[in-house]
This record gives sequence, structure tokens and C-alpha cells, in this order.
Amino acid sequence: ATCLGAIRDGGFIEVDRDVDFACKQEDFENCYENLGATLTQNDFQIELFDHRHSRPWGFRPFGYKIHKYGVNCDLGAWFKLKDKRWIPSHKLEFCLVHQAKYFDDLMTIDFYGGKFKVPLQINGFLTEKYGNWTTKHGEFNNVCEPTCRKEIRDGNDFWWV
Repeated sequence: ATCLGAIRDGGFIEVDRDVDFACKQEDFENCYENLGATLTQNDFQIELFDHRHSRPWGFRPFGYKIHKYGVNCDLGAWFKLKDKRWIPSHKLEFCLVHQAKYFDDLMTIDFYGGKFKVPLQINGFLTEKYGNWTTKHGEFNNVCEPTCRKEIRDGNDFWWV
């Protein structure tokens, strides 16, 4: 919901609980060990997402939960499958699925003094993720029930491709 807040509100959404960052899985694989070491050396608390502890997981790690100064961040790496990008939920109960083009064609925005990449086709991305994204909601559940959510029927079932 960080991207939604940056685009729609020009800031963070009050009811959101963390800061979200995304990258492509192939980029994450090239740096996650060094990134984890750097974060740890700088006193960040980190937890690697890999699901091997909860059920069979035939894929590589796909992100970090990062904590410092009372702020929680998620860095999620999105896997590519045909013309889609997907990432599983924390408990491997569902995944989020987007068109891969939203991760390939990017633009830069200014947000709280930093420069961040977001999908060039931002309206399409936010519509695919939230439906009517221009309407504000007062509860977190309205933010975290994305329209791009696909239930996982079995650990190896990619029925949504």
C-alpha cells in the first residue's frame, strides 16, 4: 500500500502497518545475502521470507521483513512466470499476481525526499491491485484485500497463469 499512498495521497496511508518495497526475484537473488549482512551490520532486525518452515517450498527465498526504529518494512521479490509476476503471502495461503510489464516499465517519483521507481502504467497497476484505487478507505482491510489476490490451491498449482 506504500505505492498507493505515494501516488494517491502523496504520503503514507494512515491505516497501513508497514513500508513495502518490491523487486524482481532475479535481482533479489543476486544480492540478498550481501543485503542481509549489510542490514544486520547496521543493527536492522531481518527475517528472510522462504516458507521452508511452514510447508514444502520448491523456490528460493523471496524477501525480507526488516525492522528498525519501530518501523516495519517488507522487501518482496516477485517471481516471473510467463507474462505474470507473483509473490506468495507470508503464510503461503495465497499469492499476489500482476502483469509482468508493471515490473519492467518503470518511472521515477519523488517521495519524502527520495527517488523511487514505480510502474510506468501506474493506473493499470493500481487498478489491477486494488480495483477502484482512487477511493480512500478508513480500515486496513480495505487496503490489504487486493483484487490481484489468488488463492493457492496446492503448493505447486499455478492455475492463474
